[in-house]
Amino acid sequence: VCLFVCLSEEMTELNTRLLTEPDDEHDVETVEMTMTGTSNNYVIDELRDASQYVEAAIFLKEGLHYSPFEFHPTTRPQQRLYQYINSVKHRIVEAIFALVLLSLIFFEEPALYAFKKEVTGGIELGCALFFIYNLHLKAKIVGGWSSFVLPTKRKFHSRPGKHTRFSTLNNVFRLLIILGLVAGSLVSLLHTRRITVFALLRPFVVLDTILLTGPRRVLRQIVNSFWFVKWMMLLLLLFVLISAVLAYELFSTVNKPDGVLLERSFDTVQNSFVNLFILITTANYPDVMMDAFYNSFGSPVFFIIFLIIGVYFLTNIFLAFVFDFYQTAEKTKYKNLFLHRRRAVRLAYDYALSSKEGGLTMRAFKEIFQQYDPSVTAERIVLCFKSLDLESDGSLTRDEFYRFYDIVDLDWSLDSVATIGTEYLYLSAKYWPDWRKGLRTFVNSKWFEIVINFVIVANVAFIVTEASLNKNGDHDDVARFQVVFYSIFLIEAVLKIAGLGKDYFRDGWHRFDFLVVFASTVLLIIEEVDGDSPVGVFATIVRAFRLARIFRAHPTFKKITEVMAYIFPKMVRFFIALLCVYYFFAVVGMMVFGGSIPECPAQDTNTVLNGRNTTVICKALEEALGSYYDNTAGVGYHFQLMSFDNVIYSYNTLFHLMIINNWQVTMNGHAIAIESDISRIYFFVYYLITVIVVSNIVVAFVLDAFQVLYDTRVTDNPDSESYKRQMEEIHVPRNVAAQFLPDDHAALEHNDIIFTAFRKGTAIYEILFRDDIADWIEEDNMHSGATIIEESQS
Repeated sequence: VCLFVCLSEEMTELNTRLLTEPDDEHDVETVEMTMTGTSNNYVIDELRDASQYVEAAIFLKEGLHYSPFEFHPTTRPQQRLYQYINSVKHRIVEAIFALVLLSLIFFEEPALYAFKKEVTGGIELGCALFFIYNLHLKAKIVGGWSSFVLPTKRKFHSRPGKHTRFSTLNNVFRLLIILGLVAGSLVSLLHTRRITVFALLRPFVVLDTILLTGPRRVLRQIVNSFWFVKWMMLLLLLFVLISAVLAYELFSTVNKPDGVLLERSFDTVQNSFVNLFILITTANYPDVMMDAFYNSFGSPVFFIIFLIIGVYFLTNIFLAFVFDFYQTAEKTKYKNLFLHRRRAVRLAYDYALSSKEGGLTMRAFKEIFQQYDPSVTAERIVLCFKSLDLESDGSLTRDEFYRFYDIVDLDWSLDSVATIGTEYLYLSAKYWPDWRKGLRTFVNSKWFEIVINFVIVANVAFIVTEASLNKNGDHDDVARFQVVFYSIFLIEAVLKIAGLGKDYFRDGWHRFDFLVVFASTVLLIIEEVDGDSPVGVFATIVRAFRLARIFRAHPTFKKITEVMAYIFPKMVRFFIALLCVYYFFAVVGMMVFGGSIPECPAQDTNTVLNGRNTTVICKALEEALGSYYDNTAGVGYHFQLMSFDNVIYSYNTLFHLMIINNWQVTMNGHAIAIESDISRIYFFVYYLITVIVVSNIVVAFVLDAFQVLYDTRVTDNPDSESYKRQMEEIHVPRNVAAQFLPDDHAALEHNDIIFTAFRKGTAIYEILFRDDIADWIEEDNMHSGATIIEESQS
């Protein structure tokens, strides 16, 4: 009901917006765009009112989201619809429906608590209707379904070979996927509440939302890299197959003294292939070798050669292939995005620029920026314009406006030292008494930092000591020392807050220290007031967080930690992409293996799972895998929990398989439980995708990003090239700064006010591809120049 209410409110707001805002035909003239050769030839009519700024802002948004210009809205209703679809509210509603759709897997059989089929089917049908409605809105932007599906019907065209995501085939695929969701919901409503194959379509619908642009690109890289390294995969499998045949010939015919075959690992070519595939992951070494070693002193030579070639040679070449593909794909992606944004800036500039103007004025830039980001402040508008206006003539040329995406997201701060001549940012700090200024100098001194770092290291030693003595309960003396350390850190925080004022909370490490000290204070008071209060666990956690302070004890530790803190948010898209891969394999795993692994030994001999008696299944598992599944007298390893009985177990099992430690036990257990050797293909494919491809792509990203960021972070010299590349500095007159600074701000006493900003997001790629960007700009200038020549000739 809530979902349908949200959908109803969405439609009501959209209809209200479209109906209440009149469509003035005189507001905007239709802009014709034609295609000539391989370059865009835009014949731009003069725009005579404020609607030109709306059109320019939409071009900039299309450049930001890498949206093709063939979907550019040309009429006022289409423009309002575009702004509505890209609004924050619509994105939130879209995200809610996406999360609800994905979360259905938690309530469909097999599940810990399964809803009735009418509930899950109805929710899935509601989500499918919303995404059909959402796709319908996108089709209306370009003039209807015919224009959305058929490129020849579209009025705007982008360069050929780009934006394959919006090709005819992909648009038809989108529609078929959503119709598949409708079919899946009807199956759930009319037939079963168990998870069906239609659940595999859900991640495709969710990934098509604008909020998951990053994970969608990562998954596209995974798919493309999988095809790129397919021959390497085939070589790896052929190597394992040839080695399996050789192992079968060498070991299957060797008899033990009692006349029994050596072991089951190599009694058939199939078992030889399976065990050697496991061996190449090093999960069953040296277990798979020991019987052969016992019987023949020279047999380890085969396994050593196999591992050297397979693990240290082929898999590393595999990593090199994936790493090379990742770097090439990242370079191609960034180049396409870079050139696309330059084209978007050109279009926005030409649309917003009147024929009577020599450049983009402050007024025009303000109108465009407010349409581009309705939440923008006056301060950001002024500072961004001043940063773009390199010639300081009050207007922006096209070359200056090209830097729009580099400047628009900067976080500006006042350079108090360069402006005021002191580091005091606030007027109250300027008139501080001498003792407080001296305290500020003291807490910023090198000796104070050395003493605090020594206390941090000593605290780590005492926390480790406390954890060691806690087993015997003899930790009273250590606990008293903890109070001493806590008191020192509390005094440190108080001194720094008094000496630094508001500046204290500008530093990330200071905020972390304050949070730990504040939590320690609260927990200590609670423990003193109520000795029986169950806060001991939280106190232990807070003390453990104090260990993290050691990372600020040395400049190298501190810089590495800062780089890691910056990389981690960038890796969120990889984690989401990995969860989508998990989702796909979890659905397949629950459909194939769900409910196949019983609790062993069987408590009820009459229980049947998938048509087999649990006693028979347990006996087969215990004979093949021993104590991994035999939990007699509680001495087993409880591997029956590594199952696909529900989505939570499935995700835990898939993570265990990705770590590859004892993954063969889980694989063999499920193959035995359902009596299907061919089911091992599921686990082989999962290993190749997650361990070989996905993990290596993540490693490639971390290596590139860490190297670039660490090199730039350790460079604190303002005269260095990397420092200048990331730092923006502008000078703002006092009368301009007075528009957004408080009236009593100390900086307004000076005529020239300096603001600085540190560029983070684009700095990684600009440093990685700094040798190529100049060539890309030249290439783009040639294309844009050819367009101008064609326009003048026509």
